[in-house]
Amino acid sequence: MTAGSDWIQMLFKLKSAFLEYDRNQTKELQEALLAACGEFTSYVKVRQGILRESRCNLDLFDRWNDFVQSGDQSRNEAGTRLLDAIDEAIAVAYKNTGRPGSIIYNIGAAGVFSTGAAAHMSNIAITQHSGSHAHPVDLSELAEELVRLRSEMRTRAETREQDAALGSIAEAEAAARSGDQRRVLDNLKAAGEWALDVATKIGVEIATAALKRSLELPK
Repeated sequence: MTAGSDWIQMLFKLKSAFLEYDRNQTKELQEALLAACGEFTSYVKVRQGILRESRCNLDLFDRWNDFVQSGDQSRNEAGTRLLDAIDEAIAVAYKNTGRPGSIIYNIGAAGVFSTGAAAHMSNIAITQHSGSHAHPVDLSELAEELVRLRSEMRTRAETREQDAALGSIAEAEAAARSGDQRRVLDNLKAAGEWALDVATKIGVEIATAALKRSLELPK
């Protein structure tokens, strides 16, 4: 088994233990979660030099430390943030082991964006390389819809591929909040048609339209 698949397996094991305990907080599941946490900690200690080369993993480790320091194994804010980081790390890990790569986009007229908590982003044009007309997208509204979509996908995910799609939506949400248009489209494309199907069913119109554009499907 390669190091990449080892890492994916470790992420899934930690996430599964976390969600199982969150759904049914029995002593047995608590012990399983503690065991998974211990195994995760040992794995990271041995391989942290390689793992820390990824920006996404650095964010995961920061959130992991916040969760551990919170001293609360229930789904508190630190735990929710940790699950989001795990989803993002899963998506990145899958891309590094053969998932479809990035595609090239022409960015709209506004070329420079402010970032950070105080940044306000609205009506930013995203244009695909195919030469189609620009489609104005409010990235702040898109980010809010992706939160809803991610939450719904998490309740429906049953396979590793669906978990990877969930991670891509989490990455797209983070990219939308930072104004990174290219990364938004790249990750929406990686999320694929299952994400589009869920988005359509729950009625998140902006996210549905953005997913269709990224997948080059009719409106």
